[in-house]
Amino acid sequence: MTYPGWPSPRFMWDLWRAAGRAEAVYTFFASMHAVPAVIVAKARGRRFVVSVGGYDVAYVPEHGYGLRARWPHRLVPGFVMRRSDRVLAISEAAREEAVAAGAPADRVEVVHLGLPERRVDAPEATPRDPDQVVTIAYVSAVSFSRKGIDRFVAAARNDPGRRYVLVGRVADDVVERLGDPPDNLRITGHVDDDELDRILWSSGV
Repeated sequence: MTYPGWPSPRFMWDLWRAAGRAEAVYTFFASMHAVPAVIVAKARGRRFVVSVGGYDVAYVPEHGYGLRARWPHRLVPGFVMRRSDRVLAISEAAREEAVAAGAPADRVEVVHLGLPERRVDAPEATPRDPDQVVTIAYVSAVSFSRKGIDRFVAAARNDPGRRYVLVGRVADDVVERLGDPPDNLRITGHVDDDELDRILWSSGV
């Protein structure tokens, strides 16, 4: 199900019916969208599982990053995770952050993100370029600094001997912030999976 941005009556009714047909309810991230999901799951007597490991459990107040760095949003991750039957953390660091945010340690399990099998082997005839550097992101006004895109662009500008590739859609309000990109920086926009494979496997960094 897709959270519409607020728990509308229609969404809550659809969620109630869907939970009734399911053995468990699952959400990715212990953010605001997980609150109605965990409430309905518990009311329906269903197991609730949440994956965490990003903005939801991060706490970097000096940069205003993380749900826990904002009030009253900081209460949300703990509310969700304490009511979860299982908390799946995407890394050891995420596990530590989840426990710090209120997750019962005995319910937290590390499950690393994976890749489909077709993405594991390098595409045939894809040479590796040690001087090509790639990063992938959806570039928005918020993520421009948070995801280090500004530093990536600066690195390209200060390292003209290498080729830099920025993969991902760039929001309209960020285009002007990119200014005049250096000649050694290529911005691809959104690419399909095959092209993404080729770029990743051809990059040295």
